[in-house]
Amino acid sequence: MKIGIFGGSFSPVHNGHLQIAEDCLIEMGLDKIIFLPNAKPPHKNVEKFSFENRVEMLKLAIEDNEKFEISLVEEDFSKTHYSYNTMKENFCNGKDKFYFIMGDDEFLNISSWYEYEKFLEITSVIVFLRKYNLNFILDKNKDLIEKYDINIVKNSVISISSTDIRNRMNEKKSIKYLIPKKVCKYIYEDLNYFDINKIKKDLKEKLSKNRYEHSLRVADYCKRLAVIYKVDENRAYLSGLVHDCAKNLEEFYMLNKKLNSDIIFDTEEKDNENLKHAPIGAVVCKDLYGIFDEEIISAVRYHTTAKENMTLLEKILFISDKIEPGRKYDTVDELRRLADFDIDRAIVKFLNDSFEYLEKKSQKVHHLSVKARDYLINKE
Repeated sequence: MKIGIFGGSFSPVHNGHLQIAEDCLIEMGLDKIIFLPNAKPPHKNVEKFSFENRVEMLKLAIEDNEKFEISLVEEDFSKTHYSYNTMKENFCNGKDKFYFIMGDDEFLNISSWYEYEKFLEITSVIVFLRKYNLNFILDKNKDLIEKYDINIVKNSVISISSTDIRNRMNEKKSIKYLIPKKVCKYIYEDLNYFDINKIKKDLKEKLSKNRYEHSLRVADYCKRLAVIYKVDENRAYLSGLVHDCAKNLEEFYMLNKKLNSDIIFDTEEKDNENLKHAPIGAVVCKDLYGIFDEEIISAVRYHTTAKENMTLLEKILFISDKIEPGRKYDTVDELRRLADFDIDRAIVKFLNDSFEYLEKKSQKVHHLSVKARDYLINKE
């Protein structure tokens, strides 16, 4: 068999890695490619993600390709793993032909590798171009290319680096189209990759004291209900924390051209200042806090009106906002008791009570609230 060995930190694995692997597979006629995550690579700092996290992301990224596999022979974090030792001890068996896949920048510096000449004697190499042109590589490493089995493959995609992705994450920029969808979901949901303290600090500086304390209480109540209804506690807490991130800051954020272009109001929201903070907040969550969990975004977007067919997380945020310990009105204790064992009934009761109140005040009921109430009633 012809087998490609694709080593790296994969911190995180991205679409560029997958395209490189696919190009090598096709152009070199390989039977399969083995991804080789390194627990402690000799030339890189991978503190951002644990080895276990990196492996899990790799599994998610390649699970739909039967020609892609993972090897964990470099999982020992107590030692530095050198490619020569790894290939000699684990792969070069005399039966299969192995191709070690590396970038052009790595190939240009291969003379700094441990036992690099012995390494090149026991394995073929595939060099994928991403930073330099072919003539430059041929000129710089001409002697090695003539002496050893070196194959050069042109990479068909724009270069993406894991370093750039980590930097974008630190800057709260989107990485949505740089990494596989399942990996993105894993990072932002399973790893809960948010700096809660930074978000709290920003909210404390921007919101009024009462609004900030309300947000903390809602976050805590969301977490409490998440335990009862077996929903992810971290995601529930985060949704509660940021739900009012745009409250009383509507004009401030509307003046931000980047945010403004993404904000969409329905007809009733355009005419009601009390409702605008929810759709604005959903955009702020993405663009300012780097939250790309669509369920959290939706929960924030509809926490004032509710909507039909809400998820459990959306229901938890909606009702927590209305019954957190700081709320004082006649039926709040009853709603709290209801929410503990039947969240749908609690939401229906709250909506019915609010409809009655709005009608007495000759105020309009939002159509989404009506749809939410009717959906839950008909569901029973």
